[in-house]
Amino acid sequence: MPGAPFRAPGLSQERSLMNSVVRMVAQLNRILMCGACVVLLATMVMAVVNMIGRPLKMPVQGSFELMGLGGALIVALTLGYSQESRTHISVDILFNAFPARVKAVFIATGDLLSSAFFGIAAWQMTRFGYKLYTSGEYSESLGMPVYPVVFAVAAGMAGLALTLLVSVLAAKRGLIWSR
Repeated sequence: MPGAPFRAPGLSQERSLMNSVVRMVAQLNRILMCGACVVLLATMVMAVVNMIGRPLKMPVQGSFELMGLGGALIVALTLGYSQESRTHISVDILFNAFPARVKAVFIATGDLLSSAFFGIAAWQMTRFGYKLYTSGEYSESLGMPVYPVVFAVAAGMAGLALTLLVSVLAAKRGLIWSR
């Protein structure tokens, strides 16, 4: 179950703090996932309306642009949740041959490096979004501001970075995010 508390005997105060952190990150991931669901529903409705309207010579203006922006939002906003629930694709044929302790070190190292990467990516996307905001840049077809989408993508990357960091901190303390 995503957002479930950590399990570790004899670590009451530390466990309580980690449980609070996990709940906050899990709540952030759920909020971002709900945003992705709204965007997915909106893009589906727009696609259907566009497919019905095209033969009637009434297509949705900017549908290609909106689908692209919607796709970026859907993917970015679900990153943290998919990491939290481990629903992403992983190839582990060789990985399964290693002992549990070696696997734990590889997972923690990979999560730490990935957390740093996505944290930097979120920071850079935020800087880029601010640059778009201050320059007044708009999309090509519809002339709508693009910076809200860039900020939302940055939020999705930040959610992933936080989820990965919490996993590393928990693994360091011998805690397991129960699912």
